[in-house]
Amino acid sequence: MYEFTKYNHDDIESRIRLFWDSSKLYQWQTACKREVFSIDSPPPTVSGNMHIGHLFSYSHTDFIARFKRMCGYNVFYSPGFDDNGLPTERLIEKEYNIVAHRIDKADFIQKCSERIVKFHEQFRTLLSIAGFTYDWTLQYNTISEKVQRLSQLSFTKLYHRGIIYRKEAPVFWDHVDQTAISQAEIEDKEFIGRMYELVFSISDKQDDIIIATTRPEMLYACKAVLIHPQDQRYRKLIGASCIVPISHHIVPIIEDISVDMQKGTGAVMCCTFGDAQDVEWWRIHKFTCTNVITKNGLMENSGLLNGMKIKAARTKIVELLEQEGVLKDSKEVVQHVKCAERSGAPLEIIVTQQWYINVMRYKDKLMAQVHKINWHPDYMRIRVEQWIDNLNQDWCISRQRYFGIPFPVWYSKKVGEEGKVIVAEETQLPLDPAKILPRDYTKDDVVSDSDVMDTWATSTLSPQINVASLKETDSSIFPFSLRTQAHEIIRTWAFGTIAQSLFHEDNIPWHNIMISGWCLGKNHEKMSKSKGNIIEPLTELKAHGADAIRYWAATAPLGTDIAYSDDIIKDAKRFLTKLFNASRFCAQHLERMTASPSTIENSLHLGEIEETYDIWLLNELLSLTKSVFQHYNNFDYCHAMREILNFFWKTFCDYYIEIVKNRVYLHHSAKAGNSAALTMYYAISIIVKLIAPITPYIAEEIFQKIILRTAKEKSNTLNHDLSLSSVHSHDAFPKHIAEMKEIVNDNTAISESLNVISIVRKFRSERKIAMNKMMQKIILHTSIAFSKSLIDDLTNVLCVEQLVIDDNKPKEINNEIFQTNHITICIFQ
Repeated sequence: MYEFTKYNHDDIESRIRLFWDSSKLYQWQTACKREVFSIDSPPPTVSGNMHIGHLFSYSHTDFIARFKRMCGYNVFYSPGFDDNGLPTERLIEKEYNIVAHRIDKADFIQKCSERIVKFHEQFRTLLSIAGFTYDWTLQYNTISEKVQRLSQLSFTKLYHRGIIYRKEAPVFWDHVDQTAISQAEIEDKEFIGRMYELVFSISDKQDDIIIATTRPEMLYACKAVLIHPQDQRYRKLIGASCIVPISHHIVPIIEDISVDMQKGTGAVMCCTFGDAQDVEWWRIHKFTCTNVITKNGLMENSGLLNGMKIKAARTKIVELLEQEGVLKDSKEVVQHVKCAERSGAPLEIIVTQQWYINVMRYKDKLMAQVHKINWHPDYMRIRVEQWIDNLNQDWCISRQRYFGIPFPVWYSKKVGEEGKVIVAEETQLPLDPAKILPRDYTKDDVVSDSDVMDTWATSTLSPQINVASLKETDSSIFPFSLRTQAHEIIRTWAFGTIAQSLFHEDNIPWHNIMISGWCLGKNHEKMSKSKGNIIEPLTELKAHGADAIRYWAATAPLGTDIAYSDDIIKDAKRFLTKLFNASRFCAQHLERMTASPSTIENSLHLGEIEETYDIWLLNELLSLTKSVFQHYNNFDYCHAMREILNFFWKTFCDYYIEIVKNRVYLHHSAKAGNSAALTMYYAISIIVKLIAPITPYIAEEIFQKIILRTAKEKSNTLNHDLSLSSVHSHDAFPKHIAEMKEIVNDNTAISESLNVISIVRKFRSERKIAMNKMMQKIILHTSIAFSKSLIDDLTNVLCVEQLVIDDNKPKEINNEIFQTNHITICIFQ
């Protein structure tokens, strides 16, 4: 007997993982002749423990990796860890209860380097339990020496080509995290603020102009008052000068068509810098710059406000404006404020020296690259198009942090070349410029760049990082077949990777990109540690099993957000238990099977399968396999699973198994029972192979305990399953089934007989008649010709003593009468 008693995910998963690890089934095969399918998969950020949302989106990648491997591809699927930059710094600060800038820089970096190893192991354990098929021999870390070299080499190449440059310019500054950030790391938040109307007196005139502002603390940085040239209220003032209250310095009144006449008073002050619009006016009108806010978020160059925090300075300046009698009015308004995506702090714009990648010059080329890539779902492409359209600044890639990849740059102090940028030679990389000197310079000749690279500047090189890990004899994996990621990092990771690939390879990075949605907490907000709504995945994996969690992840179509649902987990466990039990039922009868399973075509050819309902089920399997193959091939795992579940629950369990139960118990001829047993073998074999990418553990268990064992015990020279060691082996997916033609069968008789079964079941249920209670007689008045095989099976499943097929119309008799399209059903209890 089969050792197959009760479904227990703990027992199954621990055993199966050992088998997978020992088989090395998921390793990339060097110099392999198989067609390559390469995946550029997201490296989790080392910022703490993973939550269930990570497993949600990472599962989608694994569905496709498993499917493609089962279709015979040599799958490149590497794990990575994004372990440098601000998120990791914050984690280490929390772990050690320290603040990075208050301890020795080298000591802090050492602590980071040592601690991330622990998180690598935690992540690897969790991802392995979840059943992800990474090739761990290909693992990369973004802070590793190899990646540092590649990232610094990328910098030097782009610098020498003029694509990377350094300049002093306004930049968004996060005074909480003490660093510049790029446009892609900004989010707009809504706040309730106040709009203040201030009186600016006109120089040499008995007149004044009222301006509206939400940033009165910026008065000392005011450079001009701007009005729209068509605003009739102020046209006479164009060219005049006015006096800024409190600071009392004089600024011009100028015209600009970008002024919104309907906002505030229609007159606005330009300061350096209150918002992004101020930056644009500063560039156009070539104003000078006065910094009034420091990197620490304190006021400077602002008289009595110096040293104050911004909010305190705002309160103080309002008091001074009231005392001076120039505060005309104030009212509450809704403000949309640019904030740092990670710290959440409102951003300020200050002038600093930063490194930039020139993406503005390449906007048209980047848009063209976007259109060469297949987006799944397609509407996600619009997000990156809008991002490129709305880009208004180059990509700032320097950060004022510690645990990151340093810029391989020094600045000369030699007489006659002060400030000259010295970039490291390729043979010197990787290096820390604070510890290594440029050739022909002494430590007194240079000062090293103290900034580190934005972590996105490195992680967007993930295709190049993966290619660098291969041996020269390996097949090319670039452009990658697929990139998978969530939608909130389209503007960072997806856009940045497209840009890096354009600059370095003059090519697209991948042919396809698959975008997952968010996992939502129970409050239907995005799941995140900062919101306090995360669910620990290890707890859920232990409680419910990896297959149940993966089942839940597969219920959300690409790009769709989903909440973690206990109800879906219950559905998953109900399905897994039913699949297990249905397989046990099949196993009981496969042992007694006299025919040797090989292929469906061969069993049909030999006449081993010829019963009507058996052929019907095989036809349904052909249709299912074709459809599921297409869904997976289009990265639509969600619809693939829906169709598998519908077939399994309704067609296979509700109808077929119930129909052939009596036959497989050998109440009829051995040949008819053997036909059903063979059909069940093929059905359960195909079902587990179709569902295997999504629920890999139970599929492997059933394959090993039933499919493979039966194939070995009943083997002959035609048996193809003996070549497979695992349900996840190369070529295990039943593609040959998807290519088969439909088997000739009487579809009308079958479909009408299924309607009869449904009607009789409903009849019994409504009258509370047990399904196994024998009924007296059922007459089917129809002109449809039913085969003897069909009548025998139908009689058994209806549990009726006499099933009569009558092509005459029913007489008027006292019995229950029901109607289908082609049959009148008369039931005699």
